[in-house]
Amino acid sequence: MSCILWGCQAASVSLTPPIPPSVTFAGGDGSSCETAILIKGAKEDTGVQSEYGWLAQRYPGYYVEKQSFEEQNKRFYDVVEITTREGIRKKVYFDITEFYQRY
Repeated sequence: MSCILWGCQAASVSLTPPIPPSVTFAGGDGSSCETAILIKGAKEDTGVQSEYGWLAQRYPGYYVEKQSFEEQNKRFYDVVEITTREGIRKKVYFDITEFYQRY
C-alpha cells in the first residue's frame, strides 16, 4: 500500500518547481481560450513550469489528467485537464503565445 501512496505523492504538485520570479500572470480564470491565463515573462523552458506552479497555488493536491495544445486566432494555448483534490474535473487554458516557439 505504501507504494501506491508514494505513486500518488509523486504526481502531487508538491514536487512542482516554483514559479520563476520573472513570471507574472494576467487574463481571466482559465476556463476557456477567451478567458485564458496569460503567462508573461516566461521563456519556453520556464513556461510549463509556471503553468504547474499556477495550478499548485490554486488547486493544491490536483492531479493532471491530460495536457494538450490548441491554436485559435493566431494565439497558442496549453490546455491542462486536471482533477482537483475534491475530485472535480477542470480544463485550464494557458495563453502561451508570448513564449511559444513556432518552428
